[in-house]
This record gives sequence, structure tokens and C-alpha cells, in this order.
Amino acid sequence: MPKLTVIYKAPPGDSKVTEAFGHVFHDGKPEDIEVDDATAAKIKANPVFQPGGKAEAKEHDDRKK
Repeated sequence: MPKLTVIYKAPPGDSKVTEAFGHVFHDGKPEDIEVDDATAAKIKANPVFQPGGKAEAKEHDDRKK
């Protein structure tokens, strides 16, 4: 499943927070999400969302040095 960084841009007069595609988005704040290909296409076609490409997975190195 694609990982995307998405920014929600609230239209004037609309709520600054929205829930869509199973995620909560805050106006102007990038959110890293993982969705299927069909949902990724819907997000890319929606004018209130700005997909920023693939999100970088945060890796944790738990090894002791």
C-alpha cells in the first residue's frame, strides 16, 4: 500500500479539521498515511488535499552500540 504525506487545505468557511479516508486531517498540517491504490488516487484527485508523495518510514534503531 502506498504511503503518502498529505496536507489538508480547508476551504474558506469550512472546518479546520476533517476526517476522511479513515484519517483525521488538520488544516495545513502534513499527515503521513498509508492507503490502498484506489484511495491514493481519490486523494490525488481531491482539490482540498495536497499529496506530497511517499512518506518516509520512520525507522528505529534499537541496537545497542
